[in-house]
Amino acid sequence: MNVIYNIVILIVVIISVAIGIHAKSWEALTAIGTLLLAIATFTALSWDRKKEKTALRRQVAEAIFHPLIKKISFIISDLENNVVRGITTFDLASVRDSNIYLYSQVKKRMANEIETFDVDLIKFRNLSVQQTPKLATLISKSVVDAAKGHLPENLYDKAAQQNDRDFSWSYFSCLIGGKNFHISLWQLILKNQSLDDAIREAQNAPDIFNKKIGQEKFNLQSPNAMILDEHTDNLRETLNKRSEGRQRFEEALKSIKDGAQKDSELLGYVMEWQNVYRLAVAIKKKLKSFD
Repeated sequence: MNVIYNIVILIVVIISVAIGIHAKSWEALTAIGTLLLAIATFTALSWDRKKEKTALRRQVAEAIFHPLIKKISFIISDLENNVVRGITTFDLASVRDSNIYLYSQVKKRMANEIETFDVDLIKFRNLSVQQTPKLATLISKSVVDAAKGHLPENLYDKAAQQNDRDFSWSYFSCLIGGKNFHISLWQLILKNQSLDDAIREAQNAPDIFNKKIGQEKFNLQSPNAMILDEHTDNLRETLNKRSEGRQRFEEALKSIKDGAQKDSELLGYVMEWQNVYRLAVAIKKKLKSFD
């Protein structure tokens, strides 16, 4: 922009000098000088305004976008890692109220999206308090049912009767390119993925040298280890078999999805969970584009 102004001034100077010489008039030369001064002043002011706008954008990025990007990164991580009852708050009000003028410089469309997401996240956090225990119970029951036949009857009955979400954190693990990946049932529900989808996603991880799949396991995870300790060896031997472990895990996943479909409240919660996750990923991308 500054280069263009300089070229314009140079052209005006050449034309003006030519006119002045031709006119041989002090009045003409004075007019030319006044014109050149006006152009120089306009150029300087335009350049100053450009620097001010650049500085303002930098201030908005540092005071508004950077904190929100950091917050939303934690929210996405919480959702991906199933921290469904303790999701990080967006704290938009805190960021906005402490930088009122700078927040007013955010484009209206972007501000509207940020504010809508803030409200949606608050609603989802409240909904999670109601529905997470129900979903966790469904996951745990599905895991126990999938393991039936590999637990002694009395042990199966004990696990089923507890109905206390003990097995909701069970997961499938596989070794890909030398790296061990844990794929939880929560994760597959959140992303609406199949087990094969999650394995393919893991194979495309940037830190994987090759896509060769090694050992696969269905890991029954329970904070109440006593349930498994009574019959650990035979159960793990069976579920660690590649085909058997995968089959049992996929049975549990299908049971969870079928169960959610039959419960309108639970299905609504799962869909809202997926929606909040998609919104968070999209808004983070947009915020970074303004950064």
